[in-house]
Amino acid sequence: MRPEAAFDPGTTISSGLSLLFLLVLPLSALAFYCGGKAQASAEKGSAVNTSDKSAKSKTVSKSTIGSSGNAAVPDGSGGREAVAKAGEDYRPQWVTALLETQTPMAISKEFMAQLKDYSATGRTCISFEANTPRNRYADIPCFDQDRIILKGPTDYINANYMKAPDGVTYIATQGPLTETRSEFWQMVVQEEAVIILQLCKNIEGDTEKCSEYWPNGEKDTIALDKLTVRRLEKSEEIAPGTIRTKLRIEGKTTNRSVQHIFCDSWPDKLAPSDPATIIKIWNYVKANRGSGPIVVHCSAGVGRTATFIGLSYGVEMLKKQGATVIDVVKELRKCRQKAVQTHIQYVFLHAALLEMFLQMNLSPRSPQATAFMDAFRRQVERSMEKKEKTEKSINSGEVKSPPCKK
Repeated sequence: MRPEAAFDPGTTISSGLSLLFLLVLPLSALAFYCGGKAQASAEKGSAVNTSDKSAKSKTVSKSTIGSSGNAAVPDGSGGREAVAKAGEDYRPQWVTALLETQTPMAISKEFMAQLKDYSATGRTCISFEANTPRNRYADIPCFDQDRIILKGPTDYINANYMKAPDGVTYIATQGPLTETRSEFWQMVVQEEAVIILQLCKNIEGDTEKCSEYWPNGEKDTIALDKLTVRRLEKSEEIAPGTIRTKLRIEGKTTNRSVQHIFCDSWPDKLAPSDPATIIKIWNYVKANRGSGPIVVHCSAGVGRTATFIGLSYGVEMLKKQGATVIDVVKELRKCRQKAVQTHIQYVFLHAALLEMFLQMNLSPRSPQATAFMDAFRRQVERSMEKKEKTEKSINSGEVKSPPCKK
């Protein structure tokens, strides 16, 4: 008879755990396999959904973003929809607000109420007051801040830098006097400018607006104190009423070529009726400026000159939400007193910026835009008629001409 084995609790528990482990292990593996398969299926479904959403997003993006990269205004909306915030370009909204809430006449009234007498603060005119003979007008100061400092016997010229937010630096200056022609060309050489834009005639009416400082007409050269300015080739028209002349500045240590752009279609204190010509000139001088500043002048260097330069300010400043052309003019007047001199020039700045944005496809050329431009042209025509009537009265002796301050 075999003896019975003695009962061992430890051995019994160990055997039970082993058996339990053998039962649980296959079940765990089965659960892990099924769970992993379900998760992979879910991830695949999620990827499909994400891909569908991405495709839909791209479709929406293509329908709302214009060729310029800015949020496009849907056709037929007249610019009423808000620009996409991702673009951070609010120029389409500016166009919308202009066309829906403003008229050229209302813009003129805005100028008279808010800008006619506006002056920037913190400006000084010490050098201007110390150089009276070198200033064309006694009431058009040259601010000490940002003025061009010449390297020579005299460091003064009535000219200021105007650094536009689009990256272009301009020099705004008065039409040279006979006594300051040498200083003018010295400035051009010193500042390494290759473009000079003249926006006035030498004589307008019976008044000299600018001295003859470059070879024009039958003259091929102009000899100055230390420099000679020579015409290289026959003048060429680059826009209606605008000619380009290639010149060379020669001296002991100077041999520099420049382009002189002469636009004679912008009346004093008024504006051209068609902004397209001025925009064409603006595009040309920007594209051909080289690395130096663009020299721009009319007679005083504040009306036509600053209005032209205002295009470079407005094209960038109006990208910001809530920016207006009032802000543009106030910024210009930090550099030149009386920049954008008259209400009609202020209206022109609006019209020119509108035309630029339409050409850039930032907004559709709607019936509202056409109506605004037509109203602007009629206002320019009325202003021109009024000016001609006043000039006739002055010439006949019925009205006394205001003194020309020089």
